[in-house]
Amino acid sequence: MTQKVTHRNVESYLVNFIQDLYLIAEYRDVTKPNMGMDFPLDIARREIKRTYRLLDEEEKRKFEECLTEEQKFYFDVLIRREIEVVYMLDAKSRLLERTVKENKEMQKKQESRIRKLEEQVAKLEEDKKQEHERNEKHQKDLKKANKKLKELKASNSWKIGRAITWPVRKLKAILRKFSNGNA
Repeated sequence: MTQKVTHRNVESYLVNFIQDLYLIAEYRDVTKPNMGMDFPLDIARREIKRTYRLLDEEEKRKFEECLTEEQKFYFDVLIRREIEVVYMLDAKSRLLERTVKENKEMQKKQESRIRKLEEQVAKLEEDKKQEHERNEKHQKDLKKANKKLKELKASNSWKIGRAITWPVRKLKAILRKFSNGNA
């Protein structure tokens, strides 16, 4: 129980298993099939598989080298195939677990990205609202300024001032033409 499991343990289990097979075959009542003889064999097969899985690769090699042809046959037919199926299922299970874990991590990343994008959208909408409010304020200010300009241009003082400054503005326009070489 406390010693390291070796190929000798598995070999002993296998030898006993084969002996049990012969014993059951010899005393089985063919008129009453399945008289509960499978149960002890199932237990023995499980123990062989469990012990075999505990072996390291070197011990597994030693085990296979010491088997007779008959023992190899029974091991291959009754045990190795189940072990291989279990290994494949374990590999598939590990792959599935890894895939599920990766999917959960990817989902967390995507949820984080979505939250960040939603925050950015909310900020942009707030900025748009503030910009719209500023634009409305500027439109009101522009309307007030245009109204004041219209009132100013309609005033008598504006009209008199324009009339007084007309000759100076005309002279200034003529001088500009000469200085640009358009004369």
